[in-house]
Amino acid sequence: MRVSLNWIRQYAEIDVSDEEIIRLVGLRLGEVDRVTNYSEIYKDVIIAKVVKCDKHPDADKLSVCLVDDGGTNKDVARNKDGLITVVCGAPNVRAGLFVAWLPPGSTVPSSYEDEQPFVLAAKELRGVMSSGMIASSAELGLSDSHDGILELQHTSHRKSDKGGTASPEWVELSDSIKDQDSLIAPGDSFADTYGLDDTVIDIENKMFTHRPDCFGILGVAREIAAITGATFSSPDWYHNDYKSDGSEDDQLRVAVSTDLVSRLTARVATNVEISPSPLAVQVELIKAGMRPINNIVDLTNIYMHLTAQPLHAFDYDKIADRSAGKATLLARQTEKGEKLNLLNGKTITFDRPAVVIATDKEPVALAGIMGGADTEVDETTTKVIFECATFDMYDIRRTCMHYGIYSDAATRFNKGQSPQQNLAVVGDAAERGAPTCSYSSAHPYVYDTGAPSISNKPVTVSAEFVNHRLGTEMKLDEMAEILMRAEFDVSVKEDELSALAPFWRMDIAIAEDVVEEIGRINGYETIPLQLPARSSKPTVKDRLLDTKHSIRQSLAAAGANELLTYSFVHTDLLKKADQDPAHAYTLTNAISPDLHHYRLSATPSLLDKVNGNVRAGYKEFAVFEIAKTHNTTYVDDGLPIEIETLALVYTNVEATDEQPAYYMAKRYLEQLARDMGVLIEFAPIKEELPFDLVQPYDQARSALIMIDGDVKGIVGEFKQSVESGFKLPRNTAGFEIGVNYLISDDHHQPYTRLSEYPTSDQDLTLQVAQTVGFSELESVVMETLESSGLEFTYKTLSIYAPDNETKNVSFRITMSSNERTLTTEEVSGVVDSVASAAEKKLQAVKI
Repeated sequence: MRVSLNWIRQYAEIDVSDEEIIRLVGLRLGEVDRVTNYSEIYKDVIIAKVVKCDKHPDADKLSVCLVDDGGTNKDVARNKDGLITVVCGAPNVRAGLFVAWLPPGSTVPSSYEDEQPFVLAAKELRGVMSSGMIASSAELGLSDSHDGILELQHTSHRKSDKGGTASPEWVELSDSIKDQDSLIAPGDSFADTYGLDDTVIDIENKMFTHRPDCFGILGVAREIAAITGATFSSPDWYHNDYKSDGSEDDQLRVAVSTDLVSRLTARVATNVEISPSPLAVQVELIKAGMRPINNIVDLTNIYMHLTAQPLHAFDYDKIADRSAGKATLLARQTEKGEKLNLLNGKTITFDRPAVVIATDKEPVALAGIMGGADTEVDETTTKVIFECATFDMYDIRRTCMHYGIYSDAATRFNKGQSPQQNLAVVGDAAERGAPTCSYSSAHPYVYDTGAPSISNKPVTVSAEFVNHRLGTEMKLDEMAEILMRAEFDVSVKEDELSALAPFWRMDIAIAEDVVEEIGRINGYETIPLQLPARSSKPTVKDRLLDTKHSIRQSLAAAGANELLTYSFVHTDLLKKADQDPAHAYTLTNAISPDLHHYRLSATPSLLDKVNGNVRAGYKEFAVFEIAKTHNTTYVDDGLPIEIETLALVYTNVEATDEQPAYYMAKRYLEQLARDMGVLIEFAPIKEELPFDLVQPYDQARSALIMIDGDVKGIVGEFKQSVESGFKLPRNTAGFEIGVNYLISDDHHQPYTRLSEYPTSDQDLTLQVAQTVGFSELESVVMETLESSGLEFTYKTLSIYAPDNETKNVSFRITMSSNERTLTTEEVSGVVDSVASAAEKKLQAVKI
């Protein structure tokens, strides 16, 4: 937001310097990105009069001019009549013209910020000594036009009774002005005359995300007055409802047919004469960062920059020609396939609903963003409709992003404008703007669809409440005075303060908002510097964070690598994982077309990274991620439940069928469970499970992870369709489990004493029926070994199915004792007892 300090001072009697204003704005309102001192840039530019203009004797396209500068420059050569010789190549230079003259030694304003600014000097041009330059708009940095020199009108349209800068809202710009005091004269300062004796500060827009009023001069002036303690009050017209003082006629019909438009107002102006705006108006727009167009369009932009309320001007006759009967302005949503030609030359074909201003036949403007080219105000316009409305901020933002169209109006509308100011803005622009735009009158009737009631409610706070949070010792009367400087309606009763925010402050809703407002205006830098009291007791650790850290430590120690992937995924990723996209929450304003669903589980994100790592040359690896997931079927009191899961995927490109990846994934999980102090068990999947978590897994080759008898996750290999979709190596497996289930009070790093005596290994192969699950056989093996009283480990060597009826499972059992060296008979006895237990419970046969 670019803010003219001269314009600010028109509304507030601020006694502090520009430098102090800039400092306080940075401290209490918003970060100042840039400061432009126009007084410094234009300090040498003088208004001069061309007294005589003759053709150059030695150049057809040059003219030799005698210029009167009022005698202001003492160091320049003059003729006997006190006139200065300037050679000029502009085609429009002529005697009697008032011009902007740059004397020798001055810097050309358009080059002021260049690495090597262009400094003028007196020099000879084709035998004639020329002193300085008669400048064009481009050389003055006011436009890109090089067509000729800037022609100044004999009236300045700029001087005010206060002797300072008069904003374009009040200046008389009609040609009927004959006040001699407003006439420009040779020697006048160009900067003082045309509003360039000014400092403009550029405040970072993001600071005003919740302050739409601060996208206008009035709002910023109110804030600067409040923080400097100056007197400020909004102008009378800003509180004027501009009620219709005439009866409705057949000129115009205004209507709204969508809830996304809270108010639509309009007013008609007749006998309009389109022309360029006076230079003073153009300068104000240029300082605000906008391009002058013509007097009507410039008027709407001036009022937008002044009030933060965008408004638009339509050519009345073009609207009438596009209406079925009476000229109509209708705010509605588009239908698919409708088209609109915009002012920027782009044509939109609507493929999603968007709010437009339309006649009863066709769209004529993209509401709140940009007008249509077919109804723009141009040199043929004689009758104008001023339209001012309030649109839904979220819909404006969605439409801008979808169609890639942005504008100054959209910047303001997507911050949430109040509908309470529409009548004042459209009414004042039509009535008070009439002299500035050379049209005779505004029709008395104001078209208005009505506005919702003011939603602001009084907020009550006590002095103790405020002081406790700010660390201050202010009294209620001081707090009330601070708020009233920002035009709050404040009343004090006993030990409480009731504050009602004005209609443009829709960000004040709770007591803490009032505290923040008092602290901000009074100055956060005035708050006493005192450290808060703290207990010396150690901070209680967050169990979830501690568990995540331990998970990372355990899996990293086991050789796995942690990945961090996006929480948002593409529809194709869900489909490749055989998950239902309908169960995923969808983002309406995704940062990328590839990232518009919340993921249902973490496993697909890991699977998506396997092929890339394989192609990079990694043959065997395990990757894991701790991630948040969401599912539309899991809600609590209407709100989505955030599920924290751990997923791991293991792959081995060079593994044989005798080295299934399932057991490696299972080993990672078992090692993790031991490290976390959690007892897990495995159970076969006896019927197809419909959950999105398990959909990527081949349930016939997977097991459920059980803790305390409840299902907490899944471990296994993946479906062939998933392997194909993600281009996975055949030997790939993984697991996924809820992180919360790994939180244990018994969490510790287990320690096993190493035996001083040698270990003994024996292999055992058991043949069981195909219907016997591996987990069942493993449980028997483990229970029997535990009952032996010896230290032991075991691992699965292979699983071989010689036929369709049976399978052979081979284990390698390692045993030792902490008391003695085991004999062969003892080791064989333990192995035989394992075989006997398996035969008794599962009808296994030792091979």
